[in-house]
Amino acid sequence: MKKISFCIITNGKRPRELDLCVKSIHRNFVNSEDYEILIVGDNIPNIKSSKVKIVEDYEFQKFLGARKNIGTKNATGDVLVHCDDDIIFPN
Repeated sequence: MKKISFCIITNGKRPRELDLCVKSIHRNFVNSEDYEILIVGDNIPNIKSSKVKIVEDYEFQKFLGARKNIGTKNATGDVLVHCDDDIIFPN
């Protein structure tokens, strides 16, 4: 199975939604080791998971495209999925 990198772009203003987004990814891949979650943005709440990599961006990179590029450069998967922090993946 190919490894999937989920790149979540956030500004840290919706911690509840971000938490739900991360949990929905975990639910869908509960029996798989072939995924990672990258969270790119600033003011990111602490999320305790071995699958989550937080990429803080305090610079002037406030634009969505720049943050997507940062996530792309840090991803290690074969497939890259970009999403906002308010996306809930269905089971």
